[in-house]
Amino acid sequence: MPTQASITLPAQFNTKPVDFYPKTSVYSTRMNLFQSIEETAKKGAAGLTPEARNSLVIAIQSHCSPDGGHTDLSQKCSDPYYSFFAWLSLRALSDTPPASLQHYFATCRALSPIDHFCKAFVQIHSMPAFKRKLASLYLIIRHPPYNPYTLFLSGLLLDMSFPRLAPFFLRLTRKNDTHALSTSRLAAQLLANPRTANAPLIRKKLLQRHSETGGFSSADNASPDLLATAVARIALSSESLDTSLDLLFAEACWCPDGLFSAMPGLSSGDVEHTYYALLVLGTCRA
Repeated sequence: MPTQASITLPAQFNTKPVDFYPKTSVYSTRMNLFQSIEETAKKGAAGLTPEARNSLVIAIQSHCSPDGGHTDLSQKCSDPYYSFFAWLSLRALSDTPPASLQHYFATCRALSPIDHFCKAFVQIHSMPAFKRKLASLYLIIRHPPYNPYTLFLSGLLLDMSFPRLAPFFLRLTRKNDTHALSTSRLAAQLLANPRTANAPLIRKKLLQRHSETGGFSSADNASPDLLATAVARIALSSESLDTSLDLLFAEACWCPDGLFSAMPGLSSGDVEHTYYALLVLGTCRA
């Protein structure tokens, strides 16, 4: 447990589920999926004490490089992937990421497909609607998504401009992933089509991975982790899930360095799992 600040105790949270994904048609006017994710993370940040929010911001910014980006796990150089999660986390915690981080995404080199999508996502999401449509299509044509991460980011981008195409890309996460039954892939299937014929089976499978001590596991007989907990709680937003144990699980993942780790018992965290922690906390608030 970190000593610098404490997560607001579960008593300040309630069990009313977050209406994460709309119950109406995905083709109707609605908050897009990325906006829903951001609202969930902001709710999680709002459930922290001011001291806890401030300590998280300081911990995230401590991994900032001179070029404005954030370092990877080696802490030797800036990385678009981890900078992307720093951008997401700081937007949830303080609304406005530093200008140096925005400048990094405008100038950094993307060496892998996921890096291309992380860099492009930051630049594209705030464009005017017509320009965003063109930029999204260009990105997907120039760098065809083929793994679950790039497919999911493609789905988020398309959901902003072409909501009829977004479920198609989210469903592809199963066809292009050898671990088709992982919790994150099952959750993507459910988000792509909440009314699919397999939805009851998917929900049942996800609920089976809810640990009695809090948190969800990514696979059968695995230990709970923050990513699985975040995506499972999001996908199961219509279910009446216990929040107190999942809040305690998230708190146990807070490391002495001020960031969150994948699971309890680790000495250091990272910005990626810090964002997943904010999502977990957000799904536990009304």
